[in-house]
Amino acid sequence: MATYCIGDIHACFLEFMQLLKNINFDKNKDTIYLTGDVIGRGPMPVETMDFLLDHQNCIKSVLGNHDLNFLCAYYKGVEPKAKDNIQVLLDSNKLNDYVNYFKASPLCLIDTKLAIVVCHASIYPLWSLEQALTYSNQVQKVLKDEILTKILFTNMYADSPDYDNGHLSGLALWRFCLNAFTRTRFITKDYKLDFKVKTQNPQTNTNKNLAAWFDFKNKFNYKGQKYKVFFGHWAALQGQCKVNNIIALDTACIWGGALSAYCVDNNKLYQVVSKGYKKIKD
Repeated sequence: MATYCIGDIHACFLEFMQLLKNINFDKNKDTIYLTGDVIGRGPMPVETMDFLLDHQNCIKSVLGNHDLNFLCAYYKGVEPKAKDNIQVLLDSNKLNDYVNYFKASPLCLIDTKLAIVVCHASIYPLWSLEQALTYSNQVQKVLKDEILTKILFTNMYADSPDYDNGHLSGLALWRFCLNAFTRTRFITKDYKLDFKVKTQNPQTNTNKNLAAWFDFKNKFNYKGQKYKVFFGHWAALQGQCKVNNIIALDTACIWGGALSAYCVDNNKLYQVVSKGYKKIKD
């Protein structure tokens, strides 16, 4: 009986299956948390989604930006791009199942028994874990309302607002939550989300006004207990994060890197080398 956190799959289904084999995954005993971006650009989105649908009792995922892009395309908020390889899902007779799967997925999830939190890109530094979970729950409520969902996904793509002053509401709050949880890498010293720098490793960042979201010294305590945070999204980190209680798990499988699983019980990392779908970008 074990719990694993697995990084961004991006529809790299063969590597996902090999990773589950390597960790001796038992669907009747084990639990897996995914950092989101289960689809998007990878070669086997249908196989990936069908497997996740069949294992919802033991495999849970947060929403990633590519997952949201799929929902946005479904709600006609954006035209699907060929490079994202989601048209096959949009054309599937299981489309409603895929849409409902993502609409039921949170932006942030917590396991209080293991004292861990999983998100896709970041947890906004001005938020406590209690606030992060509250905002995640608020967005989930929006996704249960079809009218509000359409409003959200037809207005999702924008970089504003870039700062939470504690008074955001409605669409502005929902969009800020999506951007904070699924797109953010760097944040300015005055706590504004920055989307100009995307793939750069923070160790080589020369902009003194920017810092990685995890360098803001948030203790990530929940009800008096220190939690470990797992995230994906930032492939350029190659799984390297020097903050003790924050674990980076996107090791760029879709770019030719590897797919990673972290066993929460023994702190052991497992990896399967990518079959080489894209060239890794710095």
